[in-house]
Amino acid sequence: MNDRPRTRPDARAVSVEDLLSWVRQGRIRLPHFQRGLRWKRSHVCDLFDSVYRGYPIGGLLLSQQAAGSDVLHFGTVRVEAAPRSDALFVVDGQQRISSLAAVLDRLDPVPKADLYALWFDLSTREFHHLHRGTPGHTWIPLNVLNDSTRLLKWLNRWPLRTEREDLVDAALELGKSVREYRIPAYVLDGATSETLRIVFKRTNRSGVEMTEDEVFDAINESEGQKPLDLIQKQVANLGFGMVPKDQLYRVHEVVSGSGFTHGGSDAESKASADQIKKTEASLLLAVQFLVVDCGIPHFDLLPYRLLLWALARYFAMHPAPSHRSRLLLVRWVWRGCLSQHHANTNDASARAIVKATEAEDGGEAAQKLLNSLPEFPAIEHSILENEVWSWGSAKTKVVALSLLHLQPRDPITSLPIALEDVQDAEEPRSFFTSLCNHPSQSWASTVVVWPRESRKGPTLLEALRLAPVEVQRSHALDATIIDSFLSGNVDEALRLRFVLLRGLLSQFIRAKAEPEDGDRPAIGEIIRGHNGVPK
Repeated sequence: MNDRPRTRPDARAVSVEDLLSWVRQGRIRLPHFQRGLRWKRSHVCDLFDSVYRGYPIGGLLLSQQAAGSDVLHFGTVRVEAAPRSDALFVVDGQQRISSLAAVLDRLDPVPKADLYALWFDLSTREFHHLHRGTPGHTWIPLNVLNDSTRLLKWLNRWPLRTEREDLVDAALELGKSVREYRIPAYVLDGATSETLRIVFKRTNRSGVEMTEDEVFDAINESEGQKPLDLIQKQVANLGFGMVPKDQLYRVHEVVSGSGFTHGGSDAESKASADQIKKTEASLLLAVQFLVVDCGIPHFDLLPYRLLLWALARYFAMHPAPSHRSRLLLVRWVWRGCLSQHHANTNDASARAIVKATEAEDGGEAAQKLLNSLPEFPAIEHSILENEVWSWGSAKTKVVALSLLHLQPRDPITSLPIALEDVQDAEEPRSFFTSLCNHPSQSWASTVVVWPRESRKGPTLLEALRLAPVEVQRSHALDATIIDSFLSGNVDEALRLRFVLLRGLLSQFIRAKAEPEDGDRPAIGEIIRGHNGVPK
């Protein structure tokens, strides 16, 4: 078998301007074995900072061959590509090419919200992402830099064009440096698909097979859209964060009935459009339930990932449960978290969850889930122990949620911290900061505070000491505890705060798990039984 390209790689340097032109013409293509985009905001920002400063960003490896018509996606940019004989398939450089195109070729006049919404502060010479709100008055969107005419039009409309000629010059310099930046590129001619796979594998030095979710997305891709990508975006739009695609694939397995645990399904099978829609619909219902009913606003605060799979399965079987059924389901969520039963994902536990959700009635299903749990632990259970604060621990996430349940207020402004702010954050853990440097790193030494800008003023403890009583209470603190911290009596402060935290956490547990309340279904559900009468 001849697995060599027709010619040796042709080394050349390609300007960003020419590369973008190839993207728009549909000449740049992505082989099916390429994996999805994985860069974060920091990666995109670093790429453009390197281009601006003239740092090397690595070379591209392209394969020239014929290609048919296709709909291509480079981040947020969509290209309808016609057939051509000189298409360039990307063997190495997908993340860089997609980021360049998604940032520079987007059409919206005020880019915001996603990782490609990049701006440059002409005054400080720094790159920024615009998440929401308005850009700084000296900021310029990078999507006006891809063409000198477009840049000049933007500058002609810019309010500072006459009074800050130095910044106008900086904008022109920026545009020139970005468009004319040259990237080393190697072009293979006539390489077979197998050769490209080998080169791709060796170039990336991984040798790791594609995961089940990557195979699933590749097989079920339609018109350039990967189903798990779309579901991931829908969940993120609810403010629940970016759920990893391996977890979304597991949800699909559970909802479709093809399996619950790893290794229980055939990743090569093609899913129907109806199955994918059902996965998306049930998962969105599960996420809304976690946020609204359970008080878990973000995936990163989810104590156990099993909850996502199991609740999606429940809502796939019972999309409109009664109010009473939802209450029982909340108890199942929290009692399982507090007893750590949800950490158990073996086959027996999985089968019990699947069987319970198959009940004809949503209330009966919720009750069967509750019955699958061990007897609810006493409030003195180890969940209340003052352990080390660690985001890898489900217990820490339970305590974090209990702190958020107190509806904390900003120590500087006294304004309440909205759950929407937690959802908007890339990392909810950024809301939690230590009250003091203590070797124990315990729950008692941690407090909720937001926004980060508040930390530029007085020290946290000083701000809390001056804050109203209701602000102190919203962080599980009081004047005695704060004074003990400030006077250097840290051990006593931690002891007193742990006592206060323990009582508040106990109240939180009782509010969520309701151990004293009966778990019977609603009277109407008992009367209706299993006769299929709508509730």
